[in-house]
Amino acid sequence: MNCCVVIPTTKSNYEQGFSAPLAWLFSGYENRVRGIYSVDLTPSAVESFDTFIVELNWFTTLHEFEKIVKFIREYQPRALILFGGLFAQIHYERIFQQYEVDYFIRGDNELPMKLFLEGCKPSLIPNMVGRDFENPIDYRFSAAEFERLEYSLDWFPDYGKYPRYRDSLTFPLPMLLTSKGGCCCIHSGCQYCLGSQTGVLESAYGREPIAMGQRTLMGQLSRLSARFRVFSLYVLTPFSYDFAGQFFDATAMIEIDSPVSLTQARDTLSAFRRCRLMLPLYEEGVMGKTIRADLDELLALEDEEHRLTFFLYDRDISAVAARLPESNRSASLTPIWTSRFFDFSFYRDFEKARSFSREVFYRFPFQLRGGPTTPPWGTPFPRRAKSENRDV
Repeated sequence: MNCCVVIPTTKSNYEQGFSAPLAWLFSGYENRVRGIYSVDLTPSAVESFDTFIVELNWFTTLHEFEKIVKFIREYQPRALILFGGLFAQIHYERIFQQYEVDYFIRGDNELPMKLFLEGCKPSLIPNMVGRDFENPIDYRFSAAEFERLEYSLDWFPDYGKYPRYRDSLTFPLPMLLTSKGGCCCIHSGCQYCLGSQTGVLESAYGREPIAMGQRTLMGQLSRLSARFRVFSLYVLTPFSYDFAGQFFDATAMIEIDSPVSLTQARDTLSAFRRCRLMLPLYEEGVMGKTIRADLDELLALEDEEHRLTFFLYDRDISAVAARLPESNRSASLTPIWTSRFFDFSFYRDFEKARSFSREVFYRFPFQLRGGPTTPPWGTPFPRRAKSENRDV
């Protein structure tokens, strides 16, 4: 097998442009797998692979996904195409109907992906779906498997070409998640990370979300800091982790969505050589309403190597403008973000997602460091007359 993992590039300004499992799914298979940004998917590149894995994690890349699949089929008609990601989990049946794809993995994909890359017959792989078969979800990720995850980006040598992934507010790979299969934070009616859609995710994965424990988290952080200079940590669980007395010689980008005390914030920052810590502005967590009373004390924790960013809503900017510099504010919770990128109706409604993904595709240019800005498989900006009411 000679496999190409295709990463879409029309992700708008989404700071978590990569799905976290990419950092561990292909570890150990660097001789069989090569990652490539879709904008670099030339005819010669397509012809050099016999198998493709196309990411469809965020609904904003659906239009690009369609173009990628058509381009692969044009230059490699007999290639095998496996697709996957969050949006794909919800709409895999529709995607099989709409596009010339071959395989999909339902639920957890660690073991199924391993078997697929090792050449096992797809119809014999648990969780695997093909055009003429659908295997049951017999494999489910367990908490014990957190400790066995191995991280590698060797399969994706061009990873650093996308400049957005290098800025200080972006979550770099590898990314360590404290929960798998959904968010374990307590947010009533959360729309930030689809936290209120636990039923949908449980149906897709065939299980409840699994949280990582203290010992496992510290062990994984030690493993990551020994191999990578930079990584990210996304805390999707109640913040019960104790960082007191810990030290990891690395740069970490950390997001915590649940309530965090002043002491916990101090211990977390000091546990890393360099750290950008993103916290909710609110006592209740990222979807809260009560502005923290200890904001000044939190800001006093900063130094040159340890910085804080706070999630806040536009409605609260004026209330904290005098106390919270712009450099400490995240743009993540502005109305367009919560109303579109994490509005579940865009994930639930396939046609709505396709329409908006087309808008994103034509609105945002492709940007690769030292690479082309126009993909060979489709011009990002259509040549059409300007219109006052243009609906791209």
